Amino acid sequence: MSGGTGSMGGNMGGGTGNAGGSNETESEREDSILRLNEDMRLAWLNHVYWTRMYLMSAVADNADQQAVEERLLETADEITNSPLVIFFITITQSVLMNNHLALKNAGAPSVPAF
Repeated sequence: MSGGTGSMGGNMGGGTGNAGGSNETESEREDSILRLNEDMRLAWLNHVYWTRMYLMSAVADNADQQAVEERLLETADEITNSPLVIFFITITQSVLMNNHLALKNAGAPSVPAF
């Protein structure tokens, strides 16, 4: 396994939804979903690989420990920049905000700011 990100570049989430009147065919939609699935698997494989490399480097106190740690931290961006993750974060934030407003309108006591 190499240090590169493979197909992580521009393939992630290329039109996985049909919102907004997209003319995407069913075949194109399935291809987008498969590509997203493949990209997410690659991102997690990279994370596992670089976690292992970091642990080995840290235990052996190798000189490359800092570089390996930086590469490991990049894997978090590869995972969290996925359109699927961004979608779920958006939905979660929306639910939390709606619940907050519902509690506020129900007369729940305000929590003081810290």
